[in-house]
Amino acid sequence: MNIPSDQEADLARLSVGVLTDSDLPELATRWLVAGLSSHYLGALAGETADANAFVMRDLFDRALRDLGMVRPTAHEATLLLRSYWLHQLAVGARPPFECLERLTYEVHRHHDEPDPEGGFVGQTLGIGEFIGCYWSIRDAEEGGRLNHEERLRAEQAARDGARLCLERLSAQPVVAADAPKAARRLTQVSLGGREPMELAEAKKRLRALDSRLSDCLYAEFCVFQVGDRSLTVALTSRLRKSARKEGVWGAKEMLATLKNAAYGFDPLKARSAGGKDGIFLLDRNFKPANQMMARVFDRFLDNPSSEAAEIATALGTNLESLIPVRLVSHHMRLLGVLTRRPGEDWLVLIDCDRTE
Repeated sequence: MNIPSDQEADLARLSVGVLTDSDLPELATRWLVAGLSSHYLGALAGETADANAFVMRDLFDRALRDLGMVRPTAHEATLLLRSYWLHQLAVGARPPFECLERLTYEVHRHHDEPDPEGGFVGQTLGIGEFIGCYWSIRDAEEGGRLNHEERLRAEQAARDGARLCLERLSAQPVVAADAPKAARRLTQVSLGGREPMELAEAKKRLRALDSRLSDCLYAEFCVFQVGDRSLTVALTSRLRKSARKEGVWGAKEMLATLKNAAYGFDPLKARSAGGKDGIFLLDRNFKPANQMMARVFDRFLDNPSSEAAEIATALGTNLESLIPVRLVSHHMRLLGVLTRRPGEDWLVLIDCDRTE
């Protein structure tokens, strides 16, 4: 199980209403201090809590697009916060009573599935023992029936229980949301706990979809499992045309670059450090402008005659929400657009770049 980051927990609190618009400036400040980079975050951090709510929401939504992050649904948010606070409790990162209180008020209170009739509080989420522990400590302290040593023992038992609960949750399969239906799924592969895809396998997959590219908007190359998120990589005839022109379609350098999609997209490390492989953002405002920017922005996203809007619709989003990215290896870069939803990412590759 991937433990949610502090920023993912913040997004979950927004989704369930624990945080509101007035909390956005403080949230933006925390994210900047944590190392996230977006000039929209900087602008939002400069606002006051009583600033115009529409302006603050707009700045925050733009910052999320910059960072390649997406808000979870309310249901997904409660599950995310459950994992977050159980982990904080298990490792002792926060005071035990605070974690128990947050599990009670942030998670159970906002969960949209009721506990079974005749069952116990928190049963559906599997956190009943922690809610019970919270109320036991609180009631006993208020009634003067709990000494310091008894409280320490109760908190240690809660920590031990949190570790066991996380182990149980980690054994459960992660079920992704329904995938877009615009392209037929060819194959699916999970790389979790396995060796990376071999070049021969990548070449076989590329050959399998080659004949289909002319007849569809995009064709799926592979589904990678990256932690508890799936990443579907799809290729387009536009990419094939560009790669053939560069002489790299099906070549070793292209296959090696496709394999690097297994790294996934990390919004907290979205801007590439020198020499790093993986999926990274393309910044429209980068200076000086380069060929990658021209290929993705000028010729694709900003070009009304391109397939960009159609691809966005097929992915269940809009053109403005597509995230421009590059898939990087030390051989070359494959260029594309990314869309993110809770539990899954889709990467559609539309061009390539071999400039130094």
